[in-house]
Amino acid sequence: MSKASEIMKELNPNALIGIESDGRICMVEHVIDPDGRMFSIEIQATPDGKKAIGFCRYNPWGKNPYSYIESHLHEDEFLCLGNDVHKDLYSSPMDVETAILRARYWCTAFSRLMESGEFPDP
Repeated sequence: MSKASEIMKELNPNALIGIESDGRICMVEHVIDPDGRMFSIEIQATPDGKKAIGFCRYNPWGKNPYSYIESHLHEDEFLCLGNDVHKDLYSSPMDVETAILRARYWCTAFSRLMESGEFPDP
């Protein structure tokens, strides 16, 4: 078992965790916002867990009417989880635990954006 999959299992023993053909470790989990809306997020990480990126594979609000800058959600489902985090996993400055926690926060923040028009700062 890789370090990344160990961290993923520790943070969510019920998540779907697998290894892609290129070696990246992927975790898919459901996140429920405070009002009961369910999101599905995917975290991709290097086996050592030192680099990670996130995607929103399902959001209960449907199509995102906001820009990437406003919502931190790209049209291809990529999540902006922090500064200098781009779609290339291998150049991400974020570790897997931080990516998971920030993706979970993003779910609640996105619901807040949809309800009020404002994306909250952590």
